[in-house]
Amino acid sequence: MKKIALFLLAVVTLFTACNGPVANVSITVKPATMQLKVGETKRISVSVEPATEVEFEWKSLNESVATVDNKGIVTGVAVGETTIEVNVKGSDDVKTVSVAVIGELDNVSYYGVYPMEAKGDPYRLKDQDGNEENYCVYSFLMVPSNFYVANGRFAGSWDYPIFFDTPVSVDEEGRIGVFGATISLLGADNAFLPAENPGEEDLMIPYCVLTDGFSQDNYEKMYYQYLYLGDESEDLYSRYPYYADYSSIMYYMSMDDGGQYDAGYPTGEGIIQFGETTDESGYFLTIAHYDFKVKLFGNINSLGFELTPALDENGDQMVNEEGEELYYPATREGEEACKMAPMSEHHFTFGEPVQAQAPRMAESSIFNKMSDVNRMMFKAITYKKDIANMVRK
Repeated sequence: MKKIALFLLAVVTLFTACNGPVANVSITVKPATMQLKVGETKRISVSVEPATEVEFEWKSLNESVATVDNKGIVTGVAVGETTIEVNVKGSDDVKTVSVAVIGELDNVSYYGVYPMEAKGDPYRLKDQDGNEENYCVYSFLMVPSNFYVANGRFAGSWDYPIFFDTPVSVDEEGRIGVFGATISLLGADNAFLPAENPGEEDLMIPYCVLTDGFSQDNYEKMYYQYLYLGDESEDLYSRYPYYADYSSIMYYMSMDDGGQYDAGYPTGEGIIQFGETTDESGYFLTIAHYDFKVKLFGNINSLGFELTPALDENGDQMVNEEGEELYYPATREGEEACKMAPMSEHHFTFGEPVQAQAPRMAESSIFNKMSDVNRMMFKAITYKKDIANMVRK
């Protein structure tokens, strides 16, 4: 009888140890849905009721989209959707988190256009009917959603502004034809006046923007000279110009701290249609419609380059003061050039096309409120001198 009692006690103890605590707890996960970019990490928090120490089991239903570790840290792998499951070990009560991995630019949008400054002197062109009109190349900024005006200056967190040049009509009073303007994005081969116009073959067609003006070869060679050979000469960019004149450029930058990096460039053909008025602040032209594509650099935070581990003289991985591993830009084999990471293409669209019309003139004084910001915008890119800090992974 004693042996039977001891056996029953052992069974009850085993049952309680394995199932009692598990069966009596419930878990709650936050957030219920999660959105992150490729390479970004976020954490899922789990609370237990009643509070007790338990072991969790984590699982991603599609690890090619996102992975999860044993601490609930989710990492975006590729654009797509998946589900993260978590449960207390030994329990069938599974909680789920829906995860969407988005591209770098999926949440980027533009709400306004800002005329920055005139580039060069006005010039006269004849239209198809022989009528002459004055034009001047203006630089414009497409204003992303995280940029705004505060206390008379630009401000905002990191985002992706786009700069482009295009000739617009001007009059004797200094007004520019921008309200309701339709801007065509064209490759460099199509955006300049034909050579049969003597002395004008280097002039852009009015209301056209150049795309695909980026030289990857020069970009890789220039940064090799700077990063690996320590060339800080003032003519470095002029020796390796990686953007053609009047090229359209996308930057990754912050208005608050002035940080600025090349991020990509418009590609192919497209269209940008300005609205008929300025926005509520009075600084920006409204946007009626846009439809264009951009090539985005890979590894934005590392100047677009592939990375290779930074090793010391013993071949060991180098780390910084915070213990983070250090990486250098990779180089092209046998060449004095860095190696860019693969680029991706993103399609921007907004609104519906409107019927093209003759642009209306706007008082130039509207766009002269922020000359100090203009100078900040067009300053040369500040090259990072500390490779280790620049390419920290």
